[in-house]
Amino acid sequence: MTTSARRGPTPPPALLLCLVAAPLVALIARLLSAPWVDDPANFLADVSAHPTRSDAGSLLALLAAALLIPAGLTLAAAIRPHTPKLAATGATLTVVGTIALAGVATASLIAGQIARQPQRAAMVDLWDHFHNAGIGNVIFLALIAGGVGYTLLAIGLYRARVAPLPAAALTGLGGVGIMLTAPGPARPVIIGVAVLALAGFTWVAAAVRPRDDHAHRTTPAANTAG
Repeated sequence: MTTSARRGPTPPPALLLCLVAAPLVALIARLLSAPWVDDPANFLADVSAHPTRSDAGSLLALLAAALLIPAGLTLAAAIRPHTPKLAATGATLTVVGTIALAGVATASLIAGQIARQPQRAAMVDLWDHFHNAGIGNVIFLALIAGGVGYTLLAIGLYRARVAPLPAAALTGLGGVGIMLTAPGPARPVIIGVAVLALAGFTWVAAAVRPRDDHAHRTTPAANTAG
């Protein structure tokens, strides 16, 4: 016996659009941005090789962070009628993580300006100091919190039967990946998790979108025919 997906309140089209647009914009941003690496000289060299592209990626990463807030709230709203505590906790943690994502994107914009300066040795030292500042630990903990939030929302999606298990799994893996790989470390990794998030979020959006039930209705005449 198979279980059918539950139909809760249908999110507005604008929120469903955010659910798809957020990982899509994040994917484009990661295609353009230079991932952070441990060697500050190599990172700044990568940024300075394509500064305009790097800035565009950082700005798109900021946009993706802005879109991820309504996207996470949409996921939470889909499971709230069935698991309200899980929805509230997951939504709160994803917002915390998304704020940290915006912080990483802002730091990348700063790196773009640092990389343009002629005193390369001094700029490498400046970025190294900035990169290893204590605030980095706070941002990393916030990103972990965001990853936990997406894990909870993915569990809720499956437990509430709002989306199939593969959709919930992709959403959880993609959401966690976007959080934990925000700074880097490798381009294939940061792009791959964005693809997972795009697949999962789009699948969930399709599962909760408004449906036209006209084709499933029968007229009284059809019911009495024959």
